[in-house]
Amino acid sequence: MQTGIGLVLALAVGLLPGALLVGAWMFLQLAVADQPLVAWQLPLLGLTAVVPLAVIVGMLTRFGGVLWDQLDPSVELLNSKSPS
Repeated sequence: MQTGIGLVLALAVGLLPGALLVGAWMFLQLAVADQPLVAWQLPLLGLTAVVPLAVIVGMLTRFGGVLWDQLDPSVELLNSKSPS
């Protein structure tokens, strides 16, 4: 139960930058430029909301890979000379 709540909280925090970006875009379009929202913009707004989350996931994946390379004990075993 707590793991699910943690996952939902992490996703919500990760989507905040995208939500702010889409909110600013819609505010500028609707309030400042006074242009209506059209249906073809909705998929683009959805992709725009996901881009910051994808960047965060990519950075965390890269960080995990670098950390794994530093902690991987098999590198020492493969680089050491085996007794013949």
